[in-house]
Amino acid sequence: MNDLVTLQKLLTVSEVKYDQQRQALSKLLQEEYRLRNELIRLSEMGRTAQQQTKTTAVMQAIGADLLWQGWLGRARAEQNMKLARVLARKEHEKGKVRQAFGKVAAVRELINQAQQTQRKAAARKDLNLAIGNAIK
Repeated sequence: MNDLVTLQKLLTVSEVKYDQQRQALSKLLQEEYRLRNELIRLSEMGRTAQQQTKTTAVMQAIGADLLWQGWLGRARAEQNMKLARVLARKEHEKGKVRQAFGKVAAVRELINQAQQTQRKAAARKDLNLAIGNAIK
């Protein structure tokens, strides 16, 4: 019985840790989504600027198109670097989530085994008691 109580406490701790790991991964997934949307927005800005031929001709005349393309390139590169860092952290966090889940699953299995052992012991005790009463 004492082992089962200890295992239940361990399960509670393991589940809390698993939830924390999932929340950390969730935050990284949100950041990844935000960065990908920002990259899409930058690409759309670039396409829109290229499609506006009248503005492009004026911008070319003053050299602003080169400045714009340079800024756009730097902005994309910066967002891609941020995204790469988030993806690396995401892979690391996914490993932590898998490990935390494995611990929860292992403790649950240990609890099941302990409960089965207790049920078998109780059944043996009841059987021995019944046999003892039948013999008397």
